Amino acid sequence: MDKFWDFISKARYPVVFLVLGAVFALVAASATFKGAGLELSPYSLAARLALALLALALIGLGVFMILRGDHASKTPAKREIKYDVFLAAPMAGTDTEEEYQAVRSLCLEVLALMRAHCGVASYYFVGEKLETKAAFESYDVAAEMDFDAISASRNFVLVYPRKLASSVLAEAGFALARGIPLTLFARDANDLPYLLRQGGLPHDRYPDVHVRPYETAEKLKQIIRNDGQSV
Repeated sequence: MDKFWDFISKARYPVVFLVLGAVFALVAASATFKGAGLELSPYSLAARLALALLALALIGLGVFMILRGDHASKTPAKREIKYDVFLAAPMAGTDTEEEYQAVRSLCLEVLALMRAHCGVASYYFVGEKLETKAAFESYDVAAEMDFDAISASRNFVLVYPRKLASSVLAEAGFALARGIPLTLFARDANDLPYLLRQGGLPHDRYPDVHVRPYETAEKLKQIIRNDGQSV
């Protein structure tokens, strides 16, 4: 039976079944059968019923294959995972070079701690290669690049040191829509949009969103050291 359904799922021409079903339906409805130089008349009621059932089965099979194909075309492709973590932080939104360096340094420490305590082997953090705020502002970070990296990540992690209007919030929303679990380190959970706060979304339809408030950078690093794999 499994082989039969496997054949059905791989068949490429459901219209063939529909045509065959229509042919058998016409034959079943006729009083005589003419074809291939033969003429059979009359044939039994049982034979006509058998042909009618076969016609219904073929037509139903053709319709099933068409609907199944339509469903498959709407099913999103399975994500290819390249990164364990996508790390986001409001880098361009910082006001000064000093603040930029503080956020960047904290993110690099967070990544080091996650590699040591959380089993993170691969990650994406655009700020890693941008050593100054000026470099970030002149760097053409296409949204397509960041969103592609989010789609290829197993987890989304946000470091949000203060309330800022930043593209990282759009990135968090994109990760949520893609079904990627979120861990949000926020100095104050109330700085986050309501829908990103823990408990704001039904867990049966959306990925887990863990909000981890921290008072200081040292407290954030201690959370990662203590919680390890559960972060």
